[in-house]
Amino acid sequence: MSSRHFQLPISWLLFLAEDQTEEEFFEKVYIPFNSQFLVVTVRDDCVNLTEVYKMSKDAPIQNSGMMQLSALSGRKLSLYERRNDLSGHVITITAVD
Repeated sequence: MSSRHFQLPISWLLFLAEDQTEEEFFEKVYIPFNSQFLVVTVRDDCVNLTEVYKMSKDAPIQNSGMMQLSALSGRKLSLYERRNDLSGHVITITAVD
């Protein structure tokens, strides 16, 4: 299977075991910046929904808390508004008319 298959715009939802952290689980897993990968954890009798991604294959995991079970209204920000800190990485773009 080529790596191209993993670059499609796919959304993932992972239910993480109570004794694992996002950092442990994703240590050797690359979650691209433009993918949507959500992790559900249960901590202190609260269900948390966290978005995770990496800026590069060797970068540490980035996470952003989306909501808790008691907070039924999640953030109303777009994907790139939620990821406004590029952690020192530079994204080069070009527009052609």
